[in-house]
Amino acid sequence: MGRNKRGTRRERDAANPLSVLEEGQNLQQQGERRKGIEAARAYEKAVAKYNEAILAGSGTGHVSNAFFGLGVCHHGWGNALIDHVTSTPNEELTLEAQETAYASAREHFHAAAEAYRQVGHHCLDLYCTLSTVPDLAELKQMENMAVSLVSAVIADQQNRV
Repeated sequence: MGRNKRGTRRERDAANPLSVLEEGQNLQQQGERRKGIEAARAYEKAVAKYNEAILAGSGTGHVSNAFFGLGVCHHGWGNALIDHVTSTPNEELTLEAQETAYASAREHFHAAAEAYRQVGHHCLDLYCTLSTVPDLAELKQMENMAVSLVSAVIADQQNRV
């Protein structure tokens, strides 16, 4: 009875990339309000929605928003796994479980960095598209900033060891 030629409202919303993006944002907020495994589960669902929004495409700005949300969620998911391990009493945590959680967290941090890289790519692409002649000096400055960020991360890691 709730169906017509255009389908149910839920089916229409699921086909709308902006609705999928909003679902991802709502799930991301749930992850941000939770801790440990509950947060990880919410981030997992949000990641699926952001990936769905990216695949559906919906204009460059919305795709960039989806990639940014994807990065935030992978980052949060990795942190949630670490929080879960560090808050679990030692007698309840095996070394194998800890190593598995840390390996998974590393994968999520890598996925977050890749998603953020995509945001940067989209921004530079838009910059070049909007410029009849891109300012090469400005592009070089952006490249140097990216290299500086990576260098700072590497230096921080070396200082921790």
